[in-house]
Amino acid sequence: MRAICTEIMSDESIRGHSGGLILVPVLAGGRAIYEDVAAILAEIAPGLDVQDQQIRISRTKDETLVPPKLEDFNSDEFQPADKTVLLLDDLIDRGETLRLAHRTLAGLSPKKLLTLVLVTKRRPSEMVFVPDYACFELNYNEEDADRLWLFGYGMDIQDELRDLDYIGEREMDIATHVLREGQGR
Repeated sequence: MRAICTEIMSDESIRGHSGGLILVPVLAGGRAIYEDVAAILAEIAPGLDVQDQQIRISRTKDETLVPPKLEDFNSDEFQPADKTVLLLDDLIDRGETLRLAHRTLAGLSPKKLLTLVLVTKRRPSEMVFVPDYACFELNYNEEDADRLWLFGYGMDIQDELRDLDYIGEREMDIATHVLREGQGR
């Protein structure tokens, strides 16, 4: 993550720009990566004006996966016109959630809009949105991407296991979104 933050800050249009940087975590999973990115930026770019704004997109209804829906974003207070926006999320599977968040922010015309995720599960050719930066690229095949769910470091399974300081995977039944007991790693 430090290498990616350093690469982002090596961009003269960001580093030399007085408008600053706005970090936008996609809640709730993006909060963990936000905290680490903010701490790294404070070390490698002291004095950089870093602000934050959050966006919440829901993906479940009654414990069933549904298309992403914008739930919470205060666009009235968000003025990114002269700033670089770094959209942060924990995981990108097919990219539907991040695509919605990106479209929402792009509609507000930031100077520059970048995306950073902790993990991509699929090959870029299988995603509807590909992030600018990813800390880990797993490149699961289609079957494994649907069957294996990641948890920890912001990622959760049914609102549990999000606060772990490591990443694990468990086999899930995608149709029912239920953890298969005894079959995790």
